[in-house]
Amino acid sequence: MNKMLCVLRENKEIRRKYFSTAKEEISNTNLQLLIWICIFTIVIEITLLIFAKILLPTWVLKQEHFQVAIINVGFIFLATKLKSIHYKNDKMVANICMVYMLLIATCIIKIDVFYEPETLSSFIPLLFVVTPAAFVLSLFRIYLTMILVEVEYIIALFMVKDSVLISADIFYSLAGLSFGMLVTAIILRLRCKDNYDKLTYRRLSMTDSLTGVLNKSTALTQIGRYLLTRIDNTHCALLIIDLDNFKKVNDKYGHQVGDRLLNQVGEILHEAFRGNDIVGRFGGDEFVVLMKNVFDDEIIERKCEEILKLLESLTLDEENFKISCSMGAVIAKKKNESLERLFKIADDALYEAKAMGKNGLVKKIDK
Repeated sequence: MNKMLCVLRENKEIRRKYFSTAKEEISNTNLQLLIWICIFTIVIEITLLIFAKILLPTWVLKQEHFQVAIINVGFIFLATKLKSIHYKNDKMVANICMVYMLLIATCIIKIDVFYEPETLSSFIPLLFVVTPAAFVLSLFRIYLTMILVEVEYIIALFMVKDSVLISADIFYSLAGLSFGMLVTAIILRLRCKDNYDKLTYRRLSMTDSLTGVLNKSTALTQIGRYLLTRIDNTHCALLIIDLDNFKKVNDKYGHQVGDRLLNQVGEILHEAFRGNDIVGRFGGDEFVVLMKNVFDDEIIERKCEEILKLLESLTLDEENFKISCSMGAVIAKKKNESLERLFKIADDALYEAKAMGKNGLVKKIDK
């Protein structure tokens, strides 16, 4: 029982992450699916109408058939328009998809129930089976839509059919509803799991496995992108952090201890800087940090003091080996600064910090 509850909680968390991290992708997918489904529905409707005329000479075209066509054409134009303007409100797009399904279901109920009240319904159970694959919606939205259709269907049955047919139709519709709900949960689980795997792979490809911070390529890419899109009068700071005497650590204690130290340094940098700052490992024992929105120049000194104190608290196998680092920083106050220029200034500052006896900071301001 506990294992089942854990699985349910895990599935719920995976779904939550999916719908919170892939909003734009889901919105775009639903709009594209809406266009395809509308086109497919129109083609199927025309094909069935042609066959009905050929195979059923007494069959009569009904107004609901025109309504289905009009609904699909209208939603094609709506979805195409929203895609063209890159509409990103995922909740509104989901609501549009729900309204579409309810309108189509209403037309099918009218055709299936009111025009042939003396026979069993055939389309509604099928509708419940195909609904899960229609759109990328949350379980709540899909289940709510299916339940609303079922309620509407049952009300329609009691309006025109006798008790025997009502019982049979309700049974078959509930069977279709149950199967549809099960398939919905399975399909959504697969979609969420696929998204979770993609996010995991993307995160691993962007992260330095030893330290847990961004790898060199990702860090430099994100820093360069930020510098290009930085708005006027927004200052930032680029820091290069280099561990002092790291080679001695590897030589004296071995590479395993050195790797453990790098891992601890990664944790310290995560703790010291804000979530929106860019922290990466440049290589070896060197790290690079971009601090965004630096309105107070003195914050650099405070951050560096915090890092030095945290490093001093580290121990290597209970021996008194002092861990420290040297830091070079540049505060960029001008617009359109290149990463190459800022990195050279910060690297020169780091060199000065090393020359001054290490375990400290040299800060420069690029005005």
